[in-house]
Amino acid sequence: MKIGPVNFSYRFPFYIGVNVAAVIVLLMFWRQNADTRVEGIYRERILRGVFDTDPEALTTAINACRSLPQKTRARLYLAGLLFRDKENKAALKEARDIWKSVATDNAATPDEKAWSLVGAGVANFALAEISERPLAAAESAKLFQQALGYRNNCADALINLALAQLWKGGSGALEEAEKRCQEALIAPPASLF
Repeated sequence: MKIGPVNFSYRFPFYIGVNVAAVIVLLMFWRQNADTRVEGIYRERILRGVFDTDPEALTTAINACRSLPQKTRARLYLAGLLFRDKENKAALKEARDIWKSVATDNAATPDEKAWSLVGAGVANFALAEISERPLAAAESAKLFQQALGYRNNCADALINLALAQLWKGGSGALEEAEKRCQEALIAPPASLF
């Protein structure tokens, strides 16, 4: 059948169907990789905020992390960036809450859970007033112990556990802290990168 200059043969619907299917497949691939593209766009901004002392870079990095709430690493970076402002209690509380949420996230790796528990413990201690620090150290020590459950040679957890022991005090606190420090010295370093 011919309509104007276009000849509609029996092959025409087949070619239209193939082209529509190809467009659908391309859109599916594009949509599947959208998270990866967005993460790639924000990675440079996040890392600049992590390593740069410029307040604008810090704000940009925080906003970039907030735009990737489903990414565990972005949430860990966000908590770390918020923790920088130790005078801002609201930021410290938000950082602690983010770290605690990562620790319970099924998508997080054992290393990420260990790091998040260490961060939550440190934030918990930083939020306490000076007079409440021994009690906060005891609460934080529980988080550091949980972190060692996910990664038994986590140097950050071992060092912070040693510091918590010293803050709690009591008989044998110094010896226990020294033992933890020795274990931390031989532990492999941690890295988020």
